[in-house]
Amino acid sequence: MKKVFITVISMLALAACNNNAQQQDTAAADSTAQAQEAPATGGDRDEHGCIPSAGQSWSQLRQECVQIFEVGTRLDPVEKKEGEAVISAFVLFNDDRSKAEIFLPNSDVESIILDKAADGTYKADRYAFNDAEQALYVDGKKAFVKE
Repeated sequence: MKKVFITVISMLALAACNNNAQQQDTAAADSTAQAQEAPATGGDRDEHGCIPSAGQSWSQLRQECVQIFEVGTRLDPVEKKEGEAVISAFVLFNDDRSKAEIFLPNSDVESIILDKAADGTYKADRYAFNDAEQALYVDGKKAFVKE
């Protein structure tokens, strides 16, 4: 009787160990699959090699990836809605300040290059940046300013 009892207990113990090992294998396989599905931070390079998740954008003016919030001048919107996040535009200049590049929030284009005009403003299409005022005009209306 003792032998039967010890044999049954041993079999139950072995079965429990085997079940635990299978659960660990399944859990390890699940975590590996999840790790492969989620891209690692910094693993999202664009066509220029910039890493958007690290805050990098391609600068047409400088021909390199930049963190525009580090190298550009922040321009806040003139019209702000209470309770909503403020999303800024940025302006960046080339070395001789003959051109400016603007990065607009919620825009379909990466950036817009403005050429310096005779009056000292930077212009392109419907955009004008007045360096003296530190203001960006869109369609003739002041839209962003440095605060």
